[in-house]
Amino acid sequence: MGARFEAHVLCRTRETLPQADPRVLSRARNVEGAFVTRRPRVIEGRHVVLVDDVVTSGATARSCVRELRNGGAAEVTVAAVALGSVKDTTAPV
Repeated sequence: MGARFEAHVLCRTRETLPQADPRVLSRARNVEGAFVTRRPRVIEGRHVVLVDDVVTSGATARSCVRELRNGGAAEVTVAAVALGSVKDTTAPV
């Protein structure tokens, strides 16, 4: 396939609350600007596969994809190990 693994291309710029934290009102806003492409020359013009452990709302994956595209990736595919579910914390138990 000609694929290779490159570490530390995408890095977190700041700590964020866990996405499942009840204090997080907007998952997208929580991760907005939280990632940066550190090594854009490695991905410029390439198809990048981003591997995530769990995708729940997709906010983190979307933020990472946006940053990788801004960093020069021609295409980004997200592969998730697991899909989570969003728990409605406002509903009575």
